[in-house]
Amino acid sequence: NKKIDWPNLEYKELAPEYLGEMTTIIFQQKVYLFLWGKPYQLIVIDSFKAAQAYLKQFELWWNLSS
Repeated sequence: NKKIDWPNLEYKELAPEYLGEMTTIIFQQKVYLFLWGKPYQLIVIDSFKAAQAYLKQFELWWNLSS
């Protein structure tokens, strides 16, 4: 995969088998789960505790990835 080289952008990649067909976005106290497929689905969790838990998982994955 080609790396993107943009100013002010930092990202890491995980092997696709760890991610499945879902994208997770954590913003403020909401967690957005995008499920790819037909039909597309979006699950929105509006919970400060859930957002904090997902953020901790993100930080773990970030530290484990290259």
